[in-house]
Amino acid sequence: MAESRHSFRKAGRPRILVDIAGEQQAIGILEMAGELGWDLLNLSLTFSSIPADIPPSGALLTRLPTDRVVKALRTMRCPVVRLGTLRHPQDDKVPAVLPDQHEAGRMAADHFAELGFRQVAHIGSDPWSMNRELHEGFIERAAELGLERFLYRIGNRSFDSSPEGQASKFETLAPEIGAWLAGLPKPLAVLAPNDHRAAQLIVIAHRQGLSVPDEVALLGYGNGSTVCEMSPVPLSSIDPARDDIGRRAAYLLKQLMDGGDAPRVPVFVSPAGVVRRRSTEVLPVSDSRVARAIRFLWDNYDQNISVDDVADEAGMPRRSLERVFRQQVGRGVNAELRRKRLEYCCRLLLTTDLSVTEIAPLSGF
Repeated sequence: MAESRHSFRKAGRPRILVDIAGEQQAIGILEMAGELGWDLLNLSLTFSSIPADIPPSGALLTRLPTDRVVKALRTMRCPVVRLGTLRHPQDDKVPAVLPDQHEAGRMAADHFAELGFRQVAHIGSDPWSMNRELHEGFIERAAELGLERFLYRIGNRSFDSSPEGQASKFETLAPEIGAWLAGLPKPLAVLAPNDHRAAQLIVIAHRQGLSVPDEVALLGYGNGSTVCEMSPVPLSSIDPARDDIGRRAAYLLKQLMDGGDAPRVPVFVSPAGVVRRRSTEVLPVSDSRVARAIRFLWDNYDQNISVDDVADEAGMPRRSLERVFRQQVGRGVNAELRRKRLEYCCRLLLTTDLSVTEIAPLSGF
């Protein structure tokens, strides 16, 4: 008879209950469990029933402090750490590790300002609930930077949760949101509360004949690779560092299991940064010919292109392009070409093992 897998486990290893929704958070927890010598049990395998055969040493859960499982574990004096999205009134009773949405909002405003945008907007179903801190951080930092700010708040409307109902919701809201986008000053940069909403805005912008990112740049939150890469325009997004949240939660649980004091307030984890994709890859300019020139230059910087090639694409004489380009961008065409090539070189140096001599030709040098 084959031996049970459990017979190979080392005696005395801590048994940790886990109920985590996000894969990235789970990756961080798995890494820490390997380092700390923990055995993990996914509560979904027991239909949320706490196993009676081996008392758990701790728990990492996405459940609220009021959940029956959390209450039962606390009655057993089992340390529990919550991985969540928002604060909860009982965070002083059940320690929580949360993403710092306020800092993420400020990061979004900084990202737009660095790109040169002066008009920014935020959209959400209700910015004062699920994404309140994201919204407040964004508006706060945008005000500090002197940016003009706009808000679209989707009202609370009743829609069927079925696929047909959600399709009806989109077709109802899309013309309203599209008209709002079309009526705002351009170029415009928009922060959405999540990647799915940001990708929807790209579809809506295209329906309105608006170019993304040349007229409307869009930034999501969450950095879900599937949504971001499969968006009509690859979507830039703020990475909330979910794997780091998993690691921090596991480390906090280890401290509690060792007899440490539980924090009375949530532990906030800073976002990893803005993951740049094409939806914010733009320099905001008012001249459509310069916008075409920039897009051509950015799409072909790795090729042997000249200023004459860029001028042909923009549909204007070279000298005229050079003059208007410098007025709009603050540097010449060749300077922007070198900047873009160097930016790509730096990205390859950070993310690959290629040498400088290998990277140079890939970057157009």
